[in-house]
Amino acid sequence: MSDSEVSSTPAYQRSDLVKAIAGYSLLRFGLFAVLTGIFMIFLPLVIAMAFAVVGQLPLSMLLFSAQKQKVLALMARGPGAERAKLRASLRGE
Repeated sequence: MSDSEVSSTPAYQRSDLVKAIAGYSLLRFGLFAVLTGIFMIFLPLVIAMAFAVVGQLPLSMLLFSAQKQKVLALMARGPGAERAKLRASLRGE
């Protein structure tokens, strides 16, 4: 593989990673807001928010696993992986 081929095919797009993280964060914040609204029917605001934080952690793992896997896959393709691939090619592997 020549230098021009390596530079013309980026395996890592920072903007894709930023979009994926922002989307996942917005989903989790939305779940927090919904749970807070539900808990506010029965509890004061501060206590409802505390329950919503605790409740959204396991629920986000169940409901948003596809988005989380997308973020993790993009992070795995990040600059560290590209650097390791380049070092392996320089070693002749």
